[in-house]
Amino acid sequence: MKRIISVLFFFLLAGNYVANAQKFHFGLNIAPGIAWIKPDTKGFDNDGVKLAFSYGIITEFAFNQNQNYALATGLQVSYRGGKISNLDSIVVGNGFKPVNSKTKLTLQYLELPVTLKMKTNEIGAFKYFGQFGLLPAFNIKATSVNDNGFNITNENIKSDINAFSASLLVALGFEYNLVGNTSLVVSAAFNNGLTDVLDNKDVKAISNLINLNVGILF
Repeated sequence: MKRIISVLFFFLLAGNYVANAQKFHFGLNIAPGIAWIKPDTKGFDNDGVKLAFSYGIITEFAFNQNQNYALATGLQVSYRGGKISNLDSIVVGNGFKPVNSKTKLTLQYLELPVTLKMKTNEIGAFKYFGQFGLLPAFNIKATSVNDNGFNITNENIKSDINAFSASLLVALGFEYNLVGNTSLVVSAAFNNGLTDVLDNKDVKAISNLINLNVGILF
């Protein structure tokens, strides 16, 4: 966690240093949402969504003078995961009893989005935009809670999660000018997982996320 805070602080200092550049903007962002795990293995099913949350720094580098096109990136800490279920068995007496095993995964990532942001000219005090790109992420923590109807276990499963994952990010939103170069940024985004999040040759799954991004851009 100390390393994450140090990196975020570095981005703030770097952003402050170049904030006067006409085509560069930086800011802060929070994003509540819902996340789910989509298994791609027979016998494993999605069993519900999980609350998600992310926060971090956002930056924009405009390509043209009107700033209609920009490279939007940043650094975010993201909490996501989901619930999956599968048919399992436990030892009862001298035999086995089939049970429906339910597992809730909590995954924490460090994300570095790389997206193209396309904005309209000002319509009143608003600018509307679409955003599209990739969301590379690095796993920094993973835990699970498993309930088979007889026992509940909590585990650290970081070794069972792939260190790297990637998603396709699509977002629609608006910017509202508050004063000068400071704007409120609001968008709805969908992160569609592209890579397997599980480091398990027998089970494959992707992580999806829908969130509401709210930020301040300077």
